[in-house]
Amino acid sequence: MVYRCGADGVPVFVKAALQAMMSLLHSARINGHEPYAYLRNVLERLPTHPASRIDKLPPHRWDAGS
Repeated sequence: MVYRCGADGVPVFVKAALQAMMSLLHSARINGHEPYAYLRNVLERLPTHPASRIDKLPPHRWDAGS
């Protein structure tokens, strides 16, 4: 497969994924959460989390206990 790469040779989709991840972790930090704990909790609960409550997962609405 051929992937479109930036000037630094990194595929564009990889950069986009990393930018999204860094943005999410930075948002967690800004909202007073420890980024690793936030990400771990969200990834652990995601498989069983109801789609109707997906709005509870972003850092500004996240609660580790719920």
